[in-house]
Amino acid sequence: MSNVNFVLVGNPHHGTPCICIEAQNESRSVGRLFASIEADGKIRLDRLGVDPMFRKQGVARGMFDEMLKEAKAYFPDKGIHNCYVYPVASSEMYEAVSQVELEAFYGALGFREATEGMWVKTV
Repeated sequence: MSNVNFVLVGNPHHGTPCICIEAQNESRSVGRLFASIEADGKIRLDRLGVDPMFRKQGVARGMFDEMLKEAKAYFPDKGIHNCYVYPVASSEMYEAVSQVELEAFYGALGFREATEGMWVKTV
């Protein structure tokens, strides 16, 4: 993950509490992560995407780790205790990956399938 910085984008205190992390190299955005903080102390990972040229270099894991740090710092009163995601292949931000690749990625981050379609990780 050479020369990639993680930047908090937007303000998580306006509207629905959310955290937006952008991975940037010297010239452009190479990844984005959007997460919502729910009232019961759960983080919903809404979207995560990495430019295909920067995949398998730790960019997504870095954004995820940065998001957890921000969630715990900005919302200490919420008692953040777990994160969940519905891994669905999408090309909304970057070129889509397969469902198998998504599930392998979330499994490597420590997520486990809890119910049909929903994966959970204790944080």
